Amino acid sequence: MILRNLPKKVLIASLAIAVGVVAMPRLASAYPGSGGSGGSGGSWQTCQPYFRRTIFGPWGAYIMRDDVFQLPGYPKATVCISHQSGVPAFDITQSTAASNGPSVAYPEVFYGCVYGACSPGSALPQQVEHLRSVWISAFDRITYPQGSKFDASFDLWFTKKDRRTGQAQGAEIMIWMHDQDVRFAQRWRVQLDGLWWQVEEWQTHNPADGRTWPLIIFMRSPQSGNVRQLPLRPFFGFAEQHGWLQPQNWLESIECGFELWRGGTGLAVNFMRVHLQAPARPTPGFPSPTTTPTATPNAPA
Repeated sequence: MILRNLPKKVLIASLAIAVGVVAMPRLASAYPGSGGSGGSGGSWQTCQPYFRRTIFGPWGAYIMRDDVFQLPGYPKATVCISHQSGVPAFDITQSTAASNGPSVAYPEVFYGCVYGACSPGSALPQQVEHLRSVWISAFDRITYPQGSKFDASFDLWFTKKDRRTGQAQGAEIMIWMHDQDVRFAQRWRVQLDGLWWQVEEWQTHNPADGRTWPLIIFMRSPQSGNVRQLPLRPFFGFAEQHGWLQPQNWLESIECGFELWRGGTGLAVNFMRVHLQAPARPTPGFPSPTTTPTATPNAPA
């Protein structure tokens, strides 16, 4: 996420995302829910910051999270999300985001681990060099609400060691499919998998503790609501080539959502899946088809 005042160029819309997981086959309803009232399927709505709910199905297990930041010196936004479809999806039913500074929320659905919450059966965290294949697909419906400022994006977090808790500080890669009214200072223009991307990189930070990490943003050019089977390894390779990402870094999570500065009511993720091929590993506290993890979890940063 961007922790500085960046204008964005936008969309409102339904973001339908496909990420399909082949690393670890799992049975859909075999696990309890994670956070909130937990569980698989059913309709619900929440305005509670950091509320999370796990969703299970033949496509795997994912977590929806109402991530509203608590930034010093900035008013806290209220962001309400709802779920009805029984798949990894959510709608933003209300947003009071009205920041002229940093972004204030990132409601999301994710695969992997975020601050200790791990999607059951996840093959992440995983070292970048061991990710044989990983791709994502996205299908958006776009409208343009007046005065809104946000991006529709994938957010990929990397750690320097195998860990599932705390702030990831190895690197952050954001892939913007759309943005609205957000300033973007292009430094590179690169073609990856036949598509053109504008690229920007800088050191971002956590205002709560001052810790920094490289943030690399790829913005699609021209912007489009449709991406089918977008491979992520070319993005990793570009970041490695510039020294921002190391092959030994661990991919901790793949998130999909909306980074909000202003507005956002009516945006929706219609579907999210992740497809990756990598050594299988268990998630602590949940059954797994493997018996031995590839590395020790919760190692210090």
